[in-house]
Amino acid sequence: MRYIWNILRAEVVKQHRLYLKGYGQYFSLFIWPVLGFVTVYFTYRPFSFEEANIIGITTSNELMMFLSTGFMAATCFQVTLSAAQNLNWMERQGGTLELMFLTPANRLVMLYGKSLGALLQNTWLCICFSVIILVYSGGLGTLPYIPLIYILLIITSTVWGGLLNAYSLFSRDTLAFVLLDEPMRLFSGARVPLQSFPVWGQAISMIFPITYSLRIVRLVFAQAAFSEFVLDIVLLMPLLIVLVVITFIAIKRVERNNRRTGQLNLF
Repeated sequence: MRYIWNILRAEVVKQHRLYLKGYGQYFSLFIWPVLGFVTVYFTYRPFSFEEANIIGITTSNELMMFLSTGFMAATCFQVTLSAAQNLNWMERQGGTLELMFLTPANRLVMLYGKSLGALLQNTWLCICFSVIILVYSGGLGTLPYIPLIYILLIITSTVWGGLLNAYSLFSRDTLAFVLLDEPMRLFSGARVPLQSFPVWGQAISMIFPITYSLRIVRLVFAQAAFSEFVLDIVLLMPLLIVLVVITFIAIKRVERNNRRTGQLNLF
């Protein structure tokens, strides 16, 4: 366990030193999700949900709760996607990506460390969204659950980011990031309730771990009974295991290719 912790800590420190050159950058990290949140909120706000319950939101408070939880989860997953794309590109340019296969450290843990480093730098942003959620939830009854919710988002988004980091190892192509970014935010229910999508849209949402995590988060803040989101937990756990297995297989595939050709690119 100490071995794993040392690898994770090294990756977290590396990302912190690489990206955050000054405290002013924390402010810049806050701007883009808040602007996105405000844009979507005022897009929905003019509609009268009291008269036309189209997507299951009937009050302004419910709308704020829905968007706050959605953006809190989407930010975690978006950060890991951006980190996978940018960090590995920078390491390719700097000629340090090969260290992944030269170091004796566990490669799978290193990939997860890359994702975790990006997430921890945005912890304070999730706290800001949590405060908004608590204010509009009408009480502090869900306050004890915030640490558990944050742990859930950290684990699921780290596993998701590890898969994207594995993809970055063997391809310079950013097409996968383009194809995953917007569909993930659209079909996960972060901005639009899942029940408003047709069957094919709901089927797409099932491939993203954020879908199940976000539903659990919203049900917890709504103080729903455990039986209401136990199915999401049951579906989420095997999905995360599958993602870990795919990530491990991708690493081994890249390693074999590197030994055979001396290159990190499969395509």
